[in-house]
Amino acid sequence: MKNLNPKKLYSKKSTLTVLVVLITVFSVYAQNKNFQPAKWLLPQPQKIEVGAQMQQLKEGRILIELDTNYSPQIFRAVKDLQTEICPWAGTREITRSLAKDEIPSIRLQLNETFNKEQGYHLSINSGLISVVASDEAGLYYAISTLKQLTAYARVTGHLPEVEIHDFPDIEKRGIMLDISRDKVPTMKSLYELVDRMSAWKMNELQLYTEHTFAYTNHKKVWQHASPMTAEEILELDQYCKDHFIDLVPNQNSFGHMKRWLQHDEYKHLAICENPSDSKSGRRSRESLNPSEEGSLELMEELYNELLPNFSSEYVNIGCDEVFTLGQGRSKEIVDKKGKGQVYLDYITNLNELVKRHDKKAMFWSDMILHNHELIKDLPKDMVTMIWGYCANHPFNKQCPLFEQAKLPFYVCPGTSTWQTIVGSYDNGIGNLINAAENGKKYQAKGYLVTDWGDHGHWQPSMVSYPGYLYGAAVSWAVEANRNIDVPKSLNFHVFKDKGKAMGELLAQLGKTNAYKGWQRRYFSVYRALAPNSNYAFNPEYTKEELEGIIIHLEKSMELFNEVDMRCEDAELLKQELLTAVAMAKFGCKLGIAQKNHGAKIREYKQIPLSERLVLANELEQISYDFKELWLHRNRIGGLRESAGRMEGIVRKLREE
Repeated sequence: MKNLNPKKLYSKKSTLTVLVVLITVFSVYAQNKNFQPAKWLLPQPQKIEVGAQMQQLKEGRILIELDTNYSPQIFRAVKDLQTEICPWAGTREITRSLAKDEIPSIRLQLNETFNKEQGYHLSINSGLISVVASDEAGLYYAISTLKQLTAYARVTGHLPEVEIHDFPDIEKRGIMLDISRDKVPTMKSLYELVDRMSAWKMNELQLYTEHTFAYTNHKKVWQHASPMTAEEILELDQYCKDHFIDLVPNQNSFGHMKRWLQHDEYKHLAICENPSDSKSGRRSRESLNPSEEGSLELMEELYNELLPNFSSEYVNIGCDEVFTLGQGRSKEIVDKKGKGQVYLDYITNLNELVKRHDKKAMFWSDMILHNHELIKDLPKDMVTMIWGYCANHPFNKQCPLFEQAKLPFYVCPGTSTWQTIVGSYDNGIGNLINAAENGKKYQAKGYLVTDWGDHGHWQPSMVSYPGYLYGAAVSWAVEANRNIDVPKSLNFHVFKDKGKAMGELLAQLGKTNAYKGWQRRYFSVYRALAPNSNYAFNPEYTKEELEGIIIHLEKSMELFNEVDMRCEDAELLKQELLTAVAMAKFGCKLGIAQKNHGAKIREYKQIPLSERLVLANELEQISYDFKELWLHRNRIGGLRESAGRMEGIVRKLREE
């Protein structure tokens, strides 16, 4: 064997060692550079600094270092974090105390001197994790951020080195889901929504209710609606509390009461009992008569049964769009006192009913804004919900009116999905950021993303996901999240789409509704074009424009072949999307047929029978698929009415 020179050997080893170290350092630096907060964190924090060193969590327990007894919700959240950590860092026990000289791997602390409510400081450095929060909510949100960081660690095998300073721009951040036109979600669907909201640091949920609570003495009103029961509300309320979400009762109490007043037992409470009483016959039996003593008696009974099931200190009493106020039975009192004063007196009386339950009343802003000189006379304990669903809604003019009156208020944008089938993406994003900017500027108490279901609630739930996600992000931190890539965020945080296409597909379909500028406010062409008994097609659209819309839909759907979702409901999402697009295309086809043969709105007989039968068969299949898909996420109540809008068109198309 040839003798080796020890010096040369040492030299070679040294060189090799240096190379290994350099490669390792470069590798560490490169890997940590691959940590992209924009990808892994939602919402983006107010401030984040990413270091160059990758972090391996040191041995040690998880310390919950709180001066007082903490809530069970915090312990559950820490247990969830423990579960997230185990796959890549081993089991870490939880403790509230340390042995002498013991150093925890994760330290969770409360510091009441922290000057931001719901805020936290999170540090990952030297293999240790440190969290200091201002309150339990802040600690919970820090843990949510840690869960997202541990998701990164499961993929890469290490944590990033980070310093995060975070807090919300707006105190209350939530979603209002319409459960009265016509979808009432299953409990499973509601729990899934709460899980998603919690992960995105939202803290309020409202379920818009007209007739979909099972009031004991009013079965006739809700018997076909599959309503929420008191027991279900109690269960959902606790589930929300476990996730630091406030479940706020929402019962309309003035307008939008047709589901009640259509029954003869309640017709005496209506402002307009008969079509002849209303300037618009279709609005008869729509609103409660504020001068009828029985109106307040009814609401008192409903509040007494509904409100004790909620732990929230708030209740949304609605009171929007009282279109018939000043007509019918209310004409005399409005002529005497003025419409604004009559409205103010009635909601003030409702507020007194609410206060008996130690709650604060929220109400929609539209009616009082028509009489803004009365804003100063509003009870100071009421909360105004300023809603507007256009990208250019004047939140900048309306918010100051309430701020100057020192009244608490929310800004309430929308998802821009109802009456659209496939969404109205650009308007929705514009509306959401507009509300967030002005909510922060004028110190709004809350930010509520509204998601309505007018005229059958035909849009699938996924169409609202862009609005939920972007609304959650910008209401937490406007500037940090203003320019997030919503489609990419949806792919990563919701759809788990390896093809990275589903988010962009939703955005492109949503842009169909602005085709050639034919967007009407926040509505879409489908508000007029869809096979709907209330809206047929808008004669302003040309045949060529309708054909162009179909081409745009088909072009957008080319992305569908690239979709590779790994979320649990991937196949259901695909079927829901295909059915929604088929419905949208059918609306255009029906409009084209009417254009070709000069048929009037909601009239089809001028279309040749052979052509009508083809259309009828297509819509019948869409209706069948729609009903099948409905039951995967929603209760059966409301399905007959929603699908019946399509089935009515099928019958008319087949008439000889």
